[in-house]
Amino acid sequence: MAYRVVSGIATKWGDDMDYHDALADLCVGSAHPGGYLATLAWLATIDFQPGMRVLEVGCGTGRTACEMASHPGVLVTAVDARQAMLDKARKRAQDSGVEVVFRLVDDERLPFDAGTFDLVVAESVTVFNDVQAMLLEYARVLVPGGFAVDTEMCAAAALPDDVMEAFYKTYGALRVPTQTQWKRLWREAGFDPVRVLLSGPVTVDSVRGDIPDLWSMAQKPDHDQEVWRIIEQNQTVMSEYAKWLQYAVIRATRQTG
Repeated sequence: MAYRVVSGIATKWGDDMDYHDALADLCVGSAHPGGYLATLAWLATIDFQPGMRVLEVGCGTGRTACEMASHPGVLVTAVDARQAMLDKARKRAQDSGVEVVFRLVDDERLPFDAGTFDLVVAESVTVFNDVQAMLLEYARVLVPGGFAVDTEMCAAAALPDDVMEAFYKTYGALRVPTQTQWKRLWREAGFDPVRVLLSGPVTVDSVRGDIPDLWSMAQKPDHDQEVWRIIEQNQTVMSEYAKWLQYAVIRATRQTG
């Protein structure tokens, strides 16, 4: 699920399409590392209560947002930078019988007042942007003592230049922090404690073994060859650089002071 790529720098595979556009075209609901299995795992740790205000940044086609909105009384707002994603997310919510407020947002500055939300969720979003700016925004829109859950790609170690270049060309990522670096960045943004709920390798097989998104499969849109070429390139990168790829689900609490 993609929010935006800093300054539109992601390499374009065609005149109008990049990796995130391809995901939108395919109605992909859980393209993030760990897939929907990881989503269900961290969702099970959250005590959703009526009146809880949740923001999902980079909601994509709305799979996670709709799941959270299925909890009685939970108020979910979800934003994304791609109208195509939001159109599909709204249809998913309608088909699922849940209420989610969807908004188009194409800037790192979130259009919400300070202290608006109790929980901020991001899945494979922060790494594609100015990481520090995004984490500060999460802190700003959270109430003191509120928390964030973020599923992000991690580097197993400092990445060689050729690996970083491949990630940049494929995903538009300017940097891929290690798990230790992610924790430090969250703390620097005003979060404590910061802990890892779940982590593991990122491989093609782990994505293929994920829980199918039956709603997405039911859409059956037509796809051109460019879409499939982009997806195949993604799989090639994941296979070739598997030893460098990990993911972590981070839970970070906004400090009250």
